[in-house]
Amino acid sequence: MIYTDKMMLNGFEHYGMDRDKIDVGGQVGIHVLFYDADHLIITIYFLNQGKAVLLNNRRFENMEQYRELRDDFLDRYTECLQGVAKAKH
Repeated sequence: MIYTDKMMLNGFEHYGMDRDKIDVGGQVGIHVLFYDADHLIITIYFLNQGKAVLLNNRRFENMEQYRELRDDFLDRYTECLQGVAKAKH
């Protein structure tokens, strides 16, 4: 397992834990976002995309591709959440 210590993403505290290889277990990563202003906690599960299940149509084939997709998702998702939080206040 690879752990991500506290990191700020668009105003959210981010902590994560990823496997060190794909195709092992149900999740390849679990990440948590905290937004203190609204006492919000979001847990994100990144699922393994087994070849047999998706008929060779998965989006990543190695850890580097997974990390790129994960980082892009987390950045875009926290941007979206930040916009919602700002509109709320």
